[in-house]
Amino acid sequence: MGKRYWIKAVDRPDLAATNVAGIVAAGLPQARRAMHRVNIVVVGAELAHARPGFYILANWEHSAAERLLDHDCTSR
Repeated sequence: MGKRYWIKAVDRPDLAATNVAGIVAAGLPQARRAMHRVNIVVVGAELAHARPGFYILANWEHSAAERLLDHDCTSR
């Protein structure tokens, strides 16, 4: 079975003024109590209507973020 992630779309072209950890804490009340246990991944994306943006993914499983990487960079 696959891993479960909390996901939030960020409809902004860059993350310069974005508090990613704050977004995770606001979206996941349990994360506020244990941010040191949360895996966070931020992925650039093309959102609806070809708008640039990002997805924030979070979960609590050991090395869960590592599983999302394309180590060979072959996903294109």
